[in-house]
Amino acid sequence: MSSSNVSSELSSPSRIINNLFVSTPKEYAFKLYKFDKCFTKGGCTPKPRSGHRIVCDEDNLYSYGGYNPKITVQNMGSDSDWQISRPLFKELWRLNLVTHEWEKLKCKNIPNVLASNAVALSGKILMVFGGTGFPFGVDCNRDLFLCNLSDRNCLEFTRVITKGELPTSGYGQAIFVDGQNFYTVGGTTGFEYSADIHCLNLKTRTWDQVYICNGKPNEPAARYRHELGFHNARLYVLGGGTAQEVFGFDEIPCFDLRSRCWDVARTKPDEVHGFPLARRCHSCVQVADHSGQTAIFILGGYDSELVMADMWRLELSSLQWCKLADRLPQGVYFHSSAVTPQGKIYTFGGINMYRTSTQRSADVHCVWVKIPKLKEICWEALQHYCPNLYQHPISLLLDSGIPQEFLKRLS
Repeated sequence: MSSSNVSSELSSPSRIINNLFVSTPKEYAFKLYKFDKCFTKGGCTPKPRSGHRIVCDEDNLYSYGGYNPKITVQNMGSDSDWQISRPLFKELWRLNLVTHEWEKLKCKNIPNVLASNAVALSGKILMVFGGTGFPFGVDCNRDLFLCNLSDRNCLEFTRVITKGELPTSGYGQAIFVDGQNFYTVGGTTGFEYSADIHCLNLKTRTWDQVYICNGKPNEPAARYRHELGFHNARLYVLGGGTAQEVFGFDEIPCFDLRSRCWDVARTKPDEVHGFPLARRCHSCVQVADHSGQTAIFILGGYDSELVMADMWRLELSSLQWCKLADRLPQGVYFHSSAVTPQGKIYTFGGINMYRTSTQRSADVHCVWVKIPKLKEICWEALQHYCPNLYQHPISLLLDSGIPQEFLKRLS
């Protein structure tokens, strides 16, 4: 064989890929509704926390805020932010979903209210609303803060200056963003609870009092730490509670944005397991499949006695509940979950039940809840067999035939 042929053979895509493979005891298999633990790494990783919120895009998970009263000053070393904000975390973290490396982002003007906020991601704009400082309820918020995550030079939170009928300051609200409309439902001041609905027009920056509860029929009970679903111009209020009670899922309060009226959606039970147990402090994501059908997934939660580890799916078109077979490794509440555009749910942190006691966690788990495109499955398989892709030059990976759209996720 000539030297030119040898060079060509050594630089062929198949040869490059073969050189990147590592020995692994298990063959890759795509798993739907099966939880995996993400073994995260990095020179600095987040401390265990609860009351934080996360969002995901196709590349990264972002975690905002949180609370842990059991971490001492000595645990945090020279972290000057912690000295000021403890027991709250005045932090914004990013987890790369390919390399599983954490990075604490440098960010200006992070708000001081850092527990039980409502958080959403619109494109690359992180939206943070409400929340409380510590002691809970003493310092609450009703402002919307924005942070452009694509600005790599200087991340900074800015407060949106609004007008109109502003909602009451509070925490534990649920939000939903529909185009230029930002809806917030319920929450608590720490002393009083609400089920009121307000809408901020993000273009005009004007608040509208969509509905103020005053005891009319079909109005839901006031609550906090509930979640929202959205389908066919209707908001569905899922669970939540107060300090004394929790709310269930057989009859779900729903609000028609066209008629501006409350109604009750009577759901259908799982044929074997019935309805989810009433709970608050659970997490929830909404996912649309390839046919356009929309489903809600709820994970974990708490009913003042039981810490739950289950996962349920609610099809919003049929209002049919299904209890999924796999469970989170431990019961958890005050955690947070988010879903990638590809249909993979990530959960982070929260309060876990271990035997007879509880403790806060910094664990990350993930679970596929819809079958993604074949190229996504191939990418996941490649990561399984070549877990150290990020350690190789991008030029080498491009020469191996890996598409640029996936390689950009390594950065």
